[in-house]
Formats: sequence, structure tokens, C-alpha cells
Amino acid sequence: FWVWFKYQMEDFSCSEKLQFELSEGDYLKQHKKLNARFEYLEKLSAGIVIDNVCSAEHLVTYKAIKNVCSIKLAFELIHDIDTNVQQQKIVKQIINKGAELNLPIYAVGVETQNELATLKNLGIIAAQGFYFAEPLQKLADITPYS
Repeated sequence: FWVWFKYQMEDFSCSEKLQFELSEGDYLKQHKKLNARFEYLEKLSAGIVIDNVCSAEHLVTYKAIKNVCSIKLAFELIHDIDTNVQQQKIVKQIINKGAELNLPIYAVGVETQNELATLKNLGIIAAQGFYFAEPLQKLADITPYS
């Protein structure tokens, strides 16, 4: 993939608009192999979004990767956050650490107005989820256009 990708990017003038999402779990399992790839993406000015973040524990590590541009919270932290004080504490810790490191934190999987209100009160700057729009169809169900 990386050889193909490098070839594709040679004449691409908008690479600074590219962002790659990587789950926190995958990063933690594969970080040694990924670091060289991150350096390549940095040369392209492409961003990396760390997804499915469950705690503030590794945020300093992500900040050390120059092209990490934002953090997305795990769905498990968002679902029913309006009624779960423990989840609220964890999200607040992540938001505070993100602010300290100048990493924007986003919420994924917002399903209700109460969840959104709670997230706003905690300091989330942006969110996505079923509350805003239904999920897109599966790729297999989409009819390609010529």
C-alpha cells in the first residue's frame, strides 16, 4: 500500500487536506511499525486523527507525533454520558489534557439532545452522530455513478 500511495501522492497538490483516522487500539499495538509511515505522512502535510480514545493516558504520546491533528472520543464514552458521572469525569480529563496539549477533542456517536448538551457543558468543540444525521448507507449498497 505505501509504495502505491507514495506513487499516487507524487502529483497530488492537496495532500495537506488529507486526514487519516487510526483507532487508539491499533496505534498502541502497531506504533513501532507506524512511526515511519507517520513521518512520511508528515512530509506530505497529511493529518492523523486518533479515534476511539477512552482515556487521557496516551494523549502526550499522540502530541509527540507532529501530524496528529485531533482526537475522537470512543462511542462508549459518549453513549448515555448525560446520566453517567464516571463517563463525564473521563471525558473532562481528556478535554482538559487535550486543551493543555492544543489537541482538539471531538465526540462521535452522539444520539440524543441530552448527550449533546452534556458534551457542550464539558467543553467538546464538535460532535457527530445519529442525533445530527442517519449513518450513510453501507458502501456495498451504494450504486456507483459513471
